[in-house]
Amino acid sequence: MKRIEPPVEQRLLVLYALNALEGATDMQLLRFLTDTETTDYFTMKLALGDLENAGHVTRKHSLTGESYTITPEGGEALALFTARIPQSKRVRIDTGAPDWRKRLGMENQVAASAHALAGGGYQAELMIRDDKAFLLLIMLFFKTRRDAADCVRAFKERSDAVYAAVYEVLGRGYTPGTRTLKDLPVSVAPVHGEDQLIEFKSDGFSMILPLPDADMACHFAAVWETERETLLKVLKEPLSG
Repeated sequence: MKRIEPPVEQRLLVLYALNALEGATDMQLLRFLTDTETTDYFTMKLALGDLENAGHVTRKHSLTGESYTITPEGGEALALFTARIPQSKRVRIDTGAPDWRKRLGMENQVAASAHALAGGGYQAELMIRDDKAFLLLIMLFFKTRRDAADCVRAFKERSDAVYAAVYEVLGRGYTPGTRTLKDLPVSVAPVHGEDQLIEFKSDGFSMILPLPDADMACHFAAVWETERETLLKVLKEPLSG
């Protein structure tokens, strides 16, 4: 007969798994818990809600969804009550967690989503980051949900080609100089409070890039002014679903 876990034990189990993954969205956590055969969807959702209400986990929005991490209070609870989690389940979580952290890390480095706009149409948001830094954000307008969804799916498969295309087109012909951020055109500006994050804006097509200095930002901006339609055409090849 299957053992019924008490609610406190269920919450500790979910907390233990979330700690082992070093944070995850609810669907990422579910996939891990299913793979390790430690709990089910409804138990996990109830436990996450209780843990959040108790201040043992916190969440923030990201392009991959609502991401949960444990709080210092959650860490203290684990330190006190880990022994209440069945050892067999702790072993399965500890054994599976390293490979799952690598897998989820790759998922979190490339993220994409699409949403409807108030004025009509859809915007796809495509992001690349590494373990420490934000690398690229592209925002594209589409008339239909299907086109936006196709773009999102293609980006997840071909993000390397998109990243390379952006730098190949905008970086073409660059030689170091002494330009400053005051030399940027009106369609390009630093993100507020982040001088090394540069936003390139146009109707239906915008980007944010981290650039190491003002001179390179000015070069990229000058190319953007004259070649953004060319860049958009180059990007459409890997993003054409």
